[in-house]
Amino acid sequence: MIKSYNLNQSPLYRINSHKKLSSVLGVKSSSVLTKIVSKSDNNYYLSKVDDRDIQVPLNQLRRIHKRIDSLLRRIEQPDYLYSGVKGRSNVLNARVHDNNYNVLKLDIKSYYQSVSKDQVARCFISVFKCSQDVAKTLSEICTYNNHIPTGSPVSLSLSMAVNRPVFDHIHKHSHSRNIRFSCYVDDLSFSGKVIPLSFRDYIVYYLKKSRGYECHKIRSYNPSTPKKITGVVLTKNGLKVMNRHRSTISSLLNDRKRILKNNKKDDELTINFYQKLIGHLFSAGQINGRYKQLGRILVNERKLYSIPACNKK
Repeated sequence: MIKSYNLNQSPLYRINSHKKLSSVLGVKSSSVLTKIVSKSDNNYYLSKVDDRDIQVPLNQLRRIHKRIDSLLRRIEQPDYLYSGVKGRSNVLNARVHDNNYNVLKLDIKSYYQSVSKDQVARCFISVFKCSQDVAKTLSEICTYNNHIPTGSPVSLSLSMAVNRPVFDHIHKHSHSRNIRFSCYVDDLSFSGKVIPLSFRDYIVYYLKKSRGYECHKIRSYNPSTPKKITGVVLTKNGLKVMNRHRSTISSLLNDRKRILKNNKKDDELTINFYQKLIGHLFSAGQINGRYKQLGRILVNERKLYSIPACNKK
């Protein structure tokens, strides 16, 4: 297991030449980076998932994005962050607010699309202390159409690196008012005995002023009301699986026999179906052990039918 380290120990810290940048990213020469930058948005293919536009880097750029993501994830992360950190999850994010307090929840609208190329460049200059030309190159190879791509391995960790100063300020502001703050990607949650309206207004104002971000899905809950936090229902009796999540699992289980009957066991559709079903079961299993047991049964069934896992194709 690779230990995390302080930001100033990161290989991305204080890069002042393209030769050093190429070495850190595992690229043969700086001319390769120049070629990638010149291709601009042609480094991506476009897709859709649930009517959402997804920009996915092609293989060469994807390898570089995975390398940057790996380096960013090794940097020590704050306690309030529950996404992209080993051992933390959306369920644990909800659980930290399980104290029958008032809860405020809001999302940053179009989050990845709102993190601009300029913000990425400034991050590598001001936070990582890279030279301006290196920071510019990093911002070019990490963005699509002037924003962080929505389907890249680096999107989550890079957006956090860019916004760490903003979220650190929100954490400090919350803590000084005895309000607990947690962050899961673009989902910000707060809980406390008292959450004044002025506090909510300040958070919305600060995100707009500091980064230009718009907030939506703003919801306040009183102590006795069931609360939906990062895909989990928080009640006075503990956590529950959301109805929508249970319905999805039920629908997938009903489709299982049809998938097995009509498709080959090594067919991509079959492989992806089992990966999705098992993923949903283990996610729900963090809340209800019955789903985890069923997930293990499906893992054994996948082995029995010699259906490869996605990462073992």
